[in-house]
Amino acid sequence: MEDFEAVCKNAVQAQEEALVQILQRNGSCQYLQRSGQPLCLKSFKAQLPIISYDNISPELQQIADHGTSHLLLGCDPILYFTFSSGTSSGKHKILPQTNCGYSLLARAYASSNAYRDEIFPLESTKPIGLHFVYSGEQYKAKSGLLIGAGSTNYYKSEAYNQEAETLATPYEALLAGSDWQQTTYCHLLCGLVQRHKIEFIHATFAYTLSEVFRLLESNWKILCEDISARRVSESKVTDEKLRVPVLKLMERELRGKDSSQVAREISEIFIAGTESRWSGLLPLLWPRAKYVHTVVTGAMEPYIPVLKKYAGDKLAIVGFDYSASEGYLGINMRPATPPEEVVFTLIPYTMFFEFIPVDPEEVPDHQKGETLGFKDLQVGKQYELVVTTFEGFACPLEIANFTSCADFTTKERPHYVIYWELKNDGDNSRHEELRDSCNALDRGFNAAYLTGGVDKTLGALELVTVKQGTFEKLMEKAIESGALASQYKTPRCIKSPALLELLDRGAIGRYTSSEDISSLLAEDWKPSVIHGL
Repeated sequence: MEDFEAVCKNAVQAQEEALVQILQRNGSCQYLQRSGQPLCLKSFKAQLPIISYDNISPELQQIADHGTSHLLLGCDPILYFTFSSGTSSGKHKILPQTNCGYSLLARAYASSNAYRDEIFPLESTKPIGLHFVYSGEQYKAKSGLLIGAGSTNYYKSEAYNQEAETLATPYEALLAGSDWQQTTYCHLLCGLVQRHKIEFIHATFAYTLSEVFRLLESNWKILCEDISARRVSESKVTDEKLRVPVLKLMERELRGKDSSQVAREISEIFIAGTESRWSGLLPLLWPRAKYVHTVVTGAMEPYIPVLKKYAGDKLAIVGFDYSASEGYLGINMRPATPPEEVVFTLIPYTMFFEFIPVDPEEVPDHQKGETLGFKDLQVGKQYELVVTTFEGFACPLEIANFTSCADFTTKERPHYVIYWELKNDGDNSRHEELRDSCNALDRGFNAAYLTGGVDKTLGALELVTVKQGTFEKLMEKAIESGALASQYKTPRCIKSPALLELLDRGAIGRYTSSEDISSLLAEDWKPSVIHGL
């Protein structure tokens, strides 16, 4: 913590030093050479344009095919490539990982752990956590470099191997790379037979945990039967690479115990859980657990109510840090903050940050057309983030938070379509309430959107309800394409025609807004807040 706070107190200086290091370490790469080899902030801004991933994807593909890292990198050899989940576009990004970047990530992660451990100290020196993590395959590129999901590369690294004894699930089972349902079943089985050892619960994304809890609700009886019989059900787990290490763990944990009694105690908790609609289930199953650790911001925010229901009042929900395919961006310095209020402190040394004001009207004349640095930011204003990393992105790379995917080339007016999957099938017949919800959503957007409705550049908002399991098929599709369950997050905006077709196949109701947009553009208009979504 002292290290991180010292850097943050001199964040502007740390940022300038980070940029100089990036430019010096990568000064020999072709990209910087043909851009005049900038060596300071002024020349960097003057000579290098802001680009997107697509601008350098040909060079990255060449590096993967031929090992020609000098195209984008200087002195740092590439350890491996990571690929993004591709959940919105259906396409993966491939991004290089170097020793330099890895050491910076480890430094930031150590600071993050220190903040969490200070507020939620664990009892053991090597506490066991119930990690819902998933490993996939690593592939060899033509150059011989390994390519895999970021989490797969990490889980198969020597650093993670050293943490294996703190995992509830055997490390060999994690490496099996089986499908997510079989792996999740094994995670739950291992967690339940060690229920009095588990000190925290972790998953990368809240969405993953919501799916885990859904599987737990429908499989608890079989899990209890397996514990009682000291077995792994063949109807649930067919992969021997999973079954063998999990059976060994069960044999070790249940040795000298009455497994029937163990199963009976767990079963009684689940029976009580069905009566309370699963409220507060987690601390009953894992009484030593201090917190649930997962990403709860951005696209994960809608899953907070699910986490709260299962965690109850006795188990904290700790927001995981801010990271992206491009790197580790921010730390949650206040882990006790309620999940709805989590904020991140940007890490000044992992990459170089620039900012673009969301509202261009707020930019002073002398700064128009320029990106801003830390010292230029104003409290309460909103900015888009632009990053330059140590690893192949010695160029400003924009990270987009939201994008509009309306098609302005069609003859009909483009419009936004929002897809909902309702938890209770019976709710799909509540047509009047769903029409009202569609209108409420239409009112909930900002003035720029409403202006599009008035000047007829945008059509009426459409709300589509889909049958249960449709959003799970989105995850299955992503996993088929190489993403991991732990890496997957439901996309807020979908561009892929194949994924849109999948959603439309599951449609069971369509509602079009009848809201009079023009009446909302009064001077005192404010976006409406929709509760309970």
